[in-house]
Amino acid sequence: DKLSGLLGQRDFWLIALAIGLVMASNGALLSCLIAYATDRGFSLAQGTALMSIVSGAAVAGKLGLGALSDRIDPRWLFLAVVVLNLCMLTALIAMLPYPMLAAAVLVTGPAVGGVMPLWAMIVGRRFGMQALGRAMGFMSAAMLPLNLLGLHVVGATFDATGSYTLAFQLFLLVMLLGAVSILPVRLAKGN
Repeated sequence: DKLSGLLGQRDFWLIALAIGLVMASNGALLSCLIAYATDRGFSLAQGTALMSIVSGAAVAGKLGLGALSDRIDPRWLFLAVVVLNLCMLTALIAMLPYPMLAAAVLVTGPAVGGVMPLWAMIVGRRFGMQALGRAMGFMSAAMLPLNLLGLHVVGATFDATGSYTLAFQLFLLVMLLGAVSILPVRLAKGN
């Protein structure tokens, strides 16, 4: 049947792992960004401004990376997303002063939004448009435990250490695993 045909393919699980790890890290990061800012001594307004900057930049990332994925192998763009996420996490770990942190979040924020169009393009190019909805639906279910685990990790590490640094360091490793996972995926040639 169609479900077992998808679930039995290595690339289905590699894509789900790669996208799921990045989305889990991003979701966990966004869940604590305002608290991270206020814990650092920034005002609530500054914390919410960081969230607004990430959100606005994420919209730009959706549009820009979506357009680029028509011309560039989406796996390479996914690697660029991972690099930008690594830069954002590094900026948060480095505890930059607020103006530098806001600039870093602005520059790296497109990676947060860029994951969704790249996911759709990678799935479509791998499994075909006729299976896009089914594949993404099954992948969403497969990725749910990763998303929940990411939220748990950020909360548990903060509770244990009083800081988000350990969670962000773990997410650096998670991002690298996501990058490695996408590389062996085979895609049909684009237009």
